[in-house]
Amino acid sequence: MNSGSCLADATKADSALFRTAICYLLSGEACHAYTCLDRMTREGYAIAYNKALCCYLAAAYKDCFDMLCQAERLLPHNMPRSSKPLPKELSRWEFNESPPFCPIPEDAPPDIARIQLLRLKAETAGKLGLAEEVKRIASGLNREYLHIKNLMNKTPTSHDDL
Repeated sequence: MNSGSCLADATKADSALFRTAICYLLSGEACHAYTCLDRMTREGYAIAYNKALCCYLAAAYKDCFDMLCQAERLLPHNMPRSSKPLPKELSRWEFNESPPFCPIPEDAPPDIARIQLLRLKAETAGKLGLAEEVKRIASGLNREYLHIKNLMNKTPTSHDDL
């Protein structure tokens, strides 16, 4: 068996583990999802984010925050921005109603993944009482997400020690 074949088998196995992890996450099985993601041989922002989401669902907020920082470092630095604005109704739904706890697909565009990552990071920072981090994230997202605005209104300002 040559190394190209082994690499292809590992890539196939990683993709299967990723798909399985997403199924577990969507079913509310955070521990099984994390186990699948942790068995993968490669890393990437979608993997790190989804591991962080598992931690968030299990109320392991410090671990979640650390993994989100790792996922953020794995995002490409020069990301294209979406050039077309969303239709008005979709835009309103995105900013006011869309949930911040969605898994990131393996092939999610980095600009969309960044938004999801920052939204979960804001929620996690809120749980940890990191008001300045919530404000920083809100600023990076143009202060448009209702759930982040709500976090800024209720996050205490005296615990920024992370």
